[in-house]
Amino acid sequence: MRFLSDEEAVTWCDQLSGRLVCTSGRPHLSMPFEKRIFRVPSSVREAFSFLQMLTSLLNSDFADGALLWIWDFEIGSEEFVQFGIDSIEILRRGLGESRPLATAPATLFASEERQQLLLLAAALLGLLWETYIVPRSGNKLLFFNEDLLYVYSHDPLHGWSSMEEWRAD
Repeated sequence: MRFLSDEEAVTWCDQLSGRLVCTSGRPHLSMPFEKRIFRVPSSVREAFSFLQMLTSLLNSDFADGALLWIWDFEIGSEEFVQFGIDSIEILRRGLGESRPLATAPATLFASEERQQLLLLAAALLGLLWETYIVPRSGNKLLFFNEDLLYVYSHDPLHGWSSMEEWRAD
């Protein structure tokens, strides 16, 4: 696991063979792509199940690891934002990162660190922070925005019927 600044995250994304581009610092898949939108469950238990199902569907995409990039963490009241920052920074310190979240908002996970990725993503879902998850394959891009998950894919999204109960229409 390695923590990255915004600039380092952009550099990492730029190395994905043109499948992913960063415009205004934000990652985007190059065209063409398929898009699905899902509503994120509000309870912690359902959110964790949601993430487990999601990661199993994306298993091959995460074979080489992934980047988790916190984009906007100033969502909610000042007290809630500070609680979130403090909580995530405590978690990050436990993983060896000493820089503040604002300095290094991205985390690069190795393939064997999927459970840590899942844990951090679940915490971020609870905070409703805008977060990108970019598998090293560059074939997909996940974006959490408050209570919605956007999945962008260069490949057809077959086998996603198990996610239908969370489909946002």
